[in-house]
Amino acid sequence: MTPRQAQGAAAAPQHAAAAVRAPWLSASLDGKGQCRQIRLAARWQDVHSAVSSEVSLSPATAAFALHRLGCLFVYMSWQRRAELKASRLVEELVDGAAQHVKRFGATDVALVLDGLARLRIQPPAILLDALAEQACKHAKELSASQVPVILWAFAVLRYNPTVAVLSALDQRIEQHSSVMTAQGVSLVLSSYQQWRYHPEGGSLAALAASMRQRLAAFKNSELATCVEAFSALGFHPGNDLVQALAARARAAVSPAWRAQAVVNHKALDAVSAQSRKAAAQAASAQTEGKTAEEFGAAVSKSGRAAAASIRQKARDATIKLRGAGQDLLAGPQGSGRMVQDWLYEFGQWSEGRSPSLCAAVAVQHNMPCSRWCFSSSSQTNYRASH
Repeated sequence: MTPRQAQGAAAAPQHAAAAVRAPWLSASLDGKGQCRQIRLAARWQDVHSAVSSEVSLSPATAAFALHRLGCLFVYMSWQRRAELKASRLVEELVDGAAQHVKRFGATDVALVLDGLARLRIQPPAILLDALAEQACKHAKELSASQVPVILWAFAVLRYNPTVAVLSALDQRIEQHSSVMTAQGVSLVLSSYQQWRYHPEGGSLAALAASMRQRLAAFKNSELATCVEAFSALGFHPGNDLVQALAARARAAVSPAWRAQAVVNHKALDAVSAQSRKAAAQAASAQTEGKTAEEFGAAVSKSGRAAAASIRQKARDATIKLRGAGQDLLAGPQGSGRMVQDWLYEFGQWSEGRSPSLCAAVAVQHNMPCSRWCFSSSSQTNYRASH
């Protein structure tokens, strides 16, 4: 599958209905020129060319063009889908189908509903009512592959058919249940589950019997859909089918469980190794954190001791300086007073008075040197003060 196809497959309708085959198309459309051209179309532009070549759009052309566009739409990229929407080709075909709906046969009804469900467009309710009426009218002509498609399309379009329509389709389901495909059975049951519709006839029992006979043809996803529908509808499919489903489940789950156990064991070992590594890293980080904390405490303690030592030395120096000042005050008259002036000027004397020494020098700047109080000789200083 190409990347574009993979992208389109992600947007496919639920229950893989995009892959529903239509073997009933070959006999009814091979002889019609436009329908054959549409069937071979690889792009939506090819469908547009085939439709445009008709002077008057016929019911079969409108129905099959919608069906083919739906098949192409599933695998389109978002750019191609935007181009298709801008062309308004789908709207034209829906209008054409609404004009010819009274002339639709069983195949036309199945084609139109299948195309609308794949395109995921919501047509007018009047068109769906008319299609349901035509399906009921031609119910006896519906094949085993057309009935599931019609029911699935109604469910996807969120349309609830009347009881009369569902009863007519239920009769065809009972008749064709033995030849209905596994995908068809799952589509019918999923539609019933969505509507919470419990048929009055024996269609559910017929579908359960068909499942029991051809259980190997069902995919696991289809079996899960069927079982879930039976449970939602409150229908017991029979002990034989239940036991067969249980055996199928054990066969499918056992290898998967062993493989999952191996994966879980390896994942547990990987997680344990990572946990041990993380624990070792955490312990190392904790040790490094304690070492860093001890180093920080030592540095902080050393800093506090250094600060205390500096403060103590400053206090000692202040005490010694004050002691020197007191000693000078006790010396010859006047010498201590001058030392007090210097101590006051430099913030080491707390007596509240204005500075005298520096102020005197600043005011008497023309005073001769012989009048200065200080000289290189202490004896001269003493005489100058007298």
